[in-house]
Amino acid sequence: MSQGFTGSENYLLQLARRSFLRLWSWPNLFRDQKASGGSDGKELCDLLVVFGRDVIIFSDKLCEFPNSGDLQLDWCRWYKRAIHKSANQALGAKRWLENYPDRVYVDATCQTSLPITIPNEKVRFHLVVVAHGSGEPCSRYFKDSASLMVNTRIVGEAHMTPREQVQPFTVGIVNEKGPFVHVLDDSSLDTLLNYLDTAGDLVEYLTAREKFLGSRLVVTVGEEELLGFYMSKFENGRRDFVVPSSVNAVLVDLAWLYQFRLVPSEKRG
Repeated sequence: MSQGFTGSENYLLQLARRSFLRLWSWPNLFRDQKASGGSDGKELCDLLVVFGRDVIIFSDKLCEFPNSGDLQLDWCRWYKRAIHKSANQALGAKRWLENYPDRVYVDATCQTSLPITIPNEKVRFHLVVVAHGSGEPCSRYFKDSASLMVNTRIVGEAHMTPREQVQPFTVGIVNEKGPFVHVLDDSSLDTLLNYLDTAGDLVEYLTAREKFLGSRLVVTVGEEELLGFYMSKFENGRRDFVVPSSVNAVLVDLAWLYQFRLVPSEKRG
């Protein structure tokens, strides 16, 4: 089994091994799709977790945050390398696992097959990007928190363009058309695995998080606030992001939860 290729990949692997995920995780997998003239297969993902019919695909990227003096330009460049590129890798891994679940290998030469079966019926994929490198500049920008903000009003290319309107250190819906992509930063994955201490708990959180963020406008100062909201609410005997069905906008900050319904501008007044 691979030991990881970069410092951030080793961090992800060691974090998985320290937690409950060590029972279900496989790092640095490959697919037998070789580059022209190459002898090795292409990397599939940085970490794969298979828990029953739930499959978590982790794509991990460490990119130094630029310092050109133009923060919005720096954010666009970092987002493209650390988040956009990783999201594409995770999406590609999902497609490969759906189409070729028996062509996944634990070695670059693609000689040793993954010794478990990828489910092919009623499977639920959870795509997770772990983006490193923004913690220190993010903390300076917000003057307290090193965690990326969440604002689901930002969708797809709006994270990067038009440049003069981008919101640094803020992530919304990464993939505008297609599977949902979770984005975690330097500290938030560690926080999640400390509080959600079984594979089932993590899967339930990712499932609820996708539904919550994908169905309404949500703004929060960081992943810790989302987790706190989730942990404090119960519905049908299980934790969840509980909001009335009439609510289509939620603001979560350090102390308060605000819930309200946005009215289209043509209906106001």
